[in-house]
Amino acid sequence: MLVEFSVENYGSIRDEQTVSFVASRYFKEADEWTVACGAPGLKSESILKAASFFGANASGKTTVVDALNHLQWLVRFSAGLMPDMMLPFNPFKLDSAHRSAPSAFKIIFTVDDVRYDYEVSHRSDRVMNEKLEKYETGRSQLMFHRYMDDSGSMQLKLTSKMSALKKIQQFLENKPTSLVLSRAAQEGFEPLMAPYNWIAKQLRFSEPDEKDASSFGPILDGAEGDDIRSDLIKIISHADLGIVGIKSKSEPFLERMSGIEQMLSQEALERLKDMPFKTAIFTHAAEDGSVDFESSGESVGTLAFLGVAADALIALRDGAVLCVDEIDRSLHPALVREIIRMFADEWINKKHAQLLFTAHTPQLMDELRRDQVWLTTKWGNGATTVESLSDYSVRKSERKSVGYELGRYGAVPYVDGIYSSLVGA
Repeated sequence: MLVEFSVENYGSIRDEQTVSFVASRYFKEADEWTVACGAPGLKSESILKAASFFGANASGKTTVVDALNHLQWLVRFSAGLMPDMMLPFNPFKLDSAHRSAPSAFKIIFTVDDVRYDYEVSHRSDRVMNEKLEKYETGRSQLMFHRYMDDSGSMQLKLTSKMSALKKIQQFLENKPTSLVLSRAAQEGFEPLMAPYNWIAKQLRFSEPDEKDASSFGPILDGAEGDDIRSDLIKIISHADLGIVGIKSKSEPFLERMSGIEQMLSQEALERLKDMPFKTAIFTHAAEDGSVDFESSGESVGTLAFLGVAADALIALRDGAVLCVDEIDRSLHPALVREIIRMFADEWINKKHAQLLFTAHTPQLMDELRRDQVWLTTKWGNGATTVESLSDYSVRKSERKSVGYELGRYGAVPYVDGIYSSLVGA
């Protein structure tokens, strides 16, 4: 499970901001959102199944999601970059000191009741620092620490149990943009596969408005797809979308993408000739039976709901962390609430999957505990800060959404004067 994530000097986040999934001991509300943690170093804590981010447009909500996505990208792909390729680097650009300073990321997570603490900082040309610790007992154990010494040389500190990792040091010196964790996974280094696989595979990212015909076909294909399709049909039958069935359709890729042949080499065409293009077909009830539609016949809102619902079902099946930017984009709040509630239900969420989302609909706050609501604010210097609603005094008799809309917690847009500026008042 995701326990904590910190980011510094990335996008609009200048100073280190930390988001914690550790449940506050001061709130006894909505215990269905908490899971007792059995990992050493966290045994007295409960972990939250969801975290939400609210704030004005351009306040930095998306930056939090992007930072987590960026960390995953580094872990998955940095070792595979060509030697002359730079790392994606997006520091805070509104003051000179931070433009050249490294971006830094820290993440705490658990795998099979083992806690891992991982951190990395980098510029475009090199990784500056990378460290991994684990807790199998109450004390931390260093797995590796890669850093730059005072002379600018890379050092790799290893414990005796990790000494076999020394063989990749030459690779890292020749390719300073590669993470240790990324290269170790390429080498199949077993002691690091558990933390690598969690970051690389258990962090999932959903884009509701980017679902199209090809998005659902692979999801619905195969034996595992049967379960997802069955659950999706159960959900949409209660969502008033008019859809009564979903099925997968396969056709030759080159037939589907007609006209692309003249743009490809003969070698590429040969590779693609037998490749299937899988799409989803949506069945609607009709007066004389049923009618099938491709995604082009469905509304943006319908596709957004089906996309997020499918991603949620897969995350729930796998016990993964699902990150959704603007979960309420193109969706009615009632549908969004149903998706959120799936993660709270212990019968549906048996593997303790987690949901991290950004939103603009204040009423969604009322589905959550105070320590699950985070508020983003962009200040006059352009820097984003992230605060927990649990830091504020919320009246027990007041809905969180009401206090937020009244501006009691900040993180709302200042729009005074927009109308008058247009009418000349």
